[in-house]
Amino acid sequence: MGYRSSNRSMRVIGATSACPPFVGKPMFMKENSFFKRRLITWIAVGIVCLCLVAIALYFNLRTNERDAIRIACQRNLQVLYHAVLLYQNDHKQVARDLHSVMKNADAPKSLAICPGCAKDQANHRQSTLDYILVDWSSQDPQTKENTEKYPLIFDARLSNHQGGVNVIMLDGSAFWDAGAKWLRTFASEHPEISITVPGE
Repeated sequence: MGYRSSNRSMRVIGATSACPPFVGKPMFMKENSFFKRRLITWIAVGIVCLCLVAIALYFNLRTNERDAIRIACQRNLQVLYHAVLLYQNDHKQVARDLHSVMKNADAPKSLAICPGCAKDQANHRQSTLDYILVDWSSQDPQTKENTEKYPLIFDARLSNHQGGVNVIMLDGSAFWDAGAKWLRTFASEHPEISITVPGE
């Protein structure tokens, strides 16, 4: 009897081996797939964040670079302002053009080139000036009040600073004029003064 029952158990065991194969992935494979998707998602988010940080840094650096160029340009104007004072002291008359002013001060040609000028344009501008001197010879602004309200030298081109100009006044103060709006308003309100509005 014991032998027969053992045969039956063997047949039962053999029958179980003939069951159909397991359908679907094992649990550990499902977990791995889930973690892979999470990992890919986090990698994508990280890449996007890095791109945003890089873009922010780029624009920040560009802004700092533009500010540095504006400051360097204002320094040029300050030097030219003192060269104008030197000319007027030497010749006892109002300066009419920057060429004469720079020649009198023995100033280098690079002083007349705005730091915002593109490098590929700097060569053919050696014979020209990037700044405009207001000719006050026809009327003496020193006899007027509030000389700090009258321009003396400014950028000749808006493109040097991507849409604005530096202006230095008769009293030596300087400021940034976005879009040359202040100069345009001044020129329209003072038609008796010859003001060349900066071009592109």
